[in-house]
Amino acid sequence: MRIVAFGCSYTYGHGLPDCLDNDGHPGPNDSKLAFPALVAKKLECEYVNLGKSGNSNKEIWNDILNFKFQDDDIVIITWTYYSRFCIIKSNTTQRINPWNERDKPFYMNYSNRNDMLLDFYTRLNHINTYLQTKNIKSFNYVIEDSENESPEWNTVDILGVFQKIDEADDECHPGEHSHVVFADEIHNHIIR
Repeated sequence: MRIVAFGCSYTYGHGLPDCLDNDGHPGPNDSKLAFPALVAKKLECEYVNLGKSGNSNKEIWNDILNFKFQDDDIVIITWTYYSRFCIIKSNTTQRINPWNERDKPFYMNYSNRNDMLLDFYTRLNHINTYLQTKNIKSFNYVIEDSENESPEWNTVDILGVFQKIDEADDECHPGEHSHVVFADEIHNHIIR
């Protein structure tokens, strides 16, 4: 058995003491203090942390579809901010994010919250069905709550929101205590 975690910088552990370079960028390796490592330690198993800083939900969806799962993998998905987007090309991914000046026309002219939520829930339901066909257990979480905005056709339960209880060293991402609390929540869902 192994834990396979997908998400953004929250999953990767950006900002934690072992995952921050001198310029404030994510370290070269995922944090051993991030929740995927903590859950794996509790379950006494291996883990694969596939969180990537700046990831969009479309990238997370694509990463899951292209991962080679093992039969007894347990998948933890921490879906990211709905406003993030990307264009997946044959050999690269072009990220489109609200903090990039060059992407502002996209957000002004082609993006709205309703569309982004529908896109997210479509990917969430697709991935849930995809993993079920492979008999892979999965647990879905978010970093941005949208419970009141879920479409009627959504059939997938979101088990919780990754709360930022304390701040990491970069003063932007969740700190060590946040990861411990979230790991406990995930562990409890898995052992149930």
